Amino acid sequence: MTNWSLLARTTGVFVLAVTCAACSGDAAPDASSGSGNADLAVTDTSATPAAPIAPEGPRGPASCGALSLVEGTTMSGNDLGDCMVDYLAFAGSGASQMTSETASSRMVWRMRDAYEAYAELDSGVRMAVTGGAAWVDFGDTGWVKVDRTTPGMEVGFGIVEAWREMTAPEMMRGMIAAAPVWEVGPTRDVELPDGTSRNLAKVSAAAPFNWGGATLYAMTFWMEEPGRMILQEATAGAAGFTATSTTHYTQWGGEVDIPDPAS
Repeated sequence: MTNWSLLARTTGVFVLAVTCAACSGDAAPDASSGSGNADLAVTDTSATPAAPIAPEGPRGPASCGALSLVEGTTMSGNDLGDCMVDYLAFAGSGASQMTSETASSRMVWRMRDAYEAYAELDSGVRMAVTGGAAWVDFGDTGWVKVDRTTPGMEVGFGIVEAWREMTAPEMMRGMIAAAPVWEVGPTRDVELPDGTSRNLAKVSAAAPFNWGGATLYAMTFWMEEPGRMILQEATAGAAGFTATSTTHYTQWGGEVDIPDPAS
């Protein structure tokens, strides 16, 4: 069980954990993740038969193809959760930036043999899950392997374990499923934290819901297509602490840098 009281007393880690719970890699890799073709040389192929064009690959998993972003549509939390978790494996990696009234953070993740993630808080705290182990750097300690049995590691263990639990794909699936009904709102231009705007559909929990000892008073995903989330807005509370956060998903697919503290 997540130690919510501990999270509420730390520098924004509660906000980070709740916000990153939806960091599902819920999009296909951007076209910019691949190599461009603008500078390819043009050659004479008049004497060479044209090669057959390979069929375009799927834009996402089948669980997302079954959902609609038409305004007025509703979907179950189970269906939406399946779609967003399936996109984690489909994208393979991603990055996001979270801001709230009290904290900000940057996070990257990838799926290889196992889920790996790295986060930096504006306080200087860094956390990593890689190679089957969790690590924390409190800004001036250097990387320390998180071990419950290490004297003095109780707080660090609680912080990193809470983050690790909350960002795990299956935890994210459970959180979304905890809201029985999600409603599709209007599609409109949405201004993003980087100053750009995108035409996105609004998908919101139909009512506040409880999950893991916290109350999610409001949660909205702004999507380009089912599962492809660009912006998340959430207001959550636990242990007398309430926070509103915005998460901008800045990258889907491609390379991400996750340090290896063990090296």
